[in-house]
Amino acid sequence: MSLTTALHWRYATKRMSGSGIPKEKQDIILNAISLAPTSYGLQPFSIFVIEDKDILEKIKPIAMGQPQITEASALLVLLPGTM
Repeated sequence: MSLTTALHWRYATKRMSGSGIPKEKQDIILNAISLAPTSYGLQPFSIFVIEDKDILEKIKPIAMGQPQITEASALLVLLPGTM
């Protein structure tokens, strides 16, 4: 399979159901992010998992009012340079 063929699976999730992700799956996702290659292998970022609905409501206007921010059960925020 060619790279361009493999990339055709991609899609953007536009709406969320709000149902939570099991903790073990969330841990797998976070582990995969930490193992993903970065320049020099330094992983120069921190990952914040935001699940608090009040905080998500405050983030929504900054995210151009996207409904996914408050519909998702959790928001992963990657902050560069905060090792």
